[in-house]
Amino acid sequence: MTVWYRIFAAQAEEPNLSKLRASCRLSGDRQGWYRAFFPLPSGEIELNRWVAEEDDFRAELNTWAAWLEINSAPDLGWLLQHVVTAAQMFTWEMEPRAPDAIAFSGMLCRFLCAETDGIYQVDGQGFFKADGTLLVRETP
Repeated sequence: MTVWYRIFAAQAEEPNLSKLRASCRLSGDRQGWYRAFFPLPSGEIELNRWVAEEDDFRAELNTWAAWLEINSAPDLGWLLQHVVTAAQMFTWEMEPRAPDAIAFSGMLCRFLCAETDGIYQVDGQGFFKADGTLLVRETP
């Protein structure tokens, strides 16, 4: 079973992936959507970038906003607003038993959140601030 990671980014600018100092291969289009492939000993992580102009992107944001509305505390209205107004989202999946992929995914979450004013979500765990502080726990 794989685990999905999602970054909900407030800023629309593309992050500079070269700052990661990791090898990657990029593909993309003129609308700003792209995929980056990061080779790891246990396999490859495929990072996808979704931008606000895409219809599928808005539907995904609305689904997560509805989940937060039901599962988060009233004092986290800012989190719901952050998700609803995200300018871009990054997603990837990984094998949860691969230590290198777990470590790389944690670093990638922190990097992308710092570069894009983001928060992140990990399947089965919840929503987190950029520094790793748990905001809303998911029950597996």
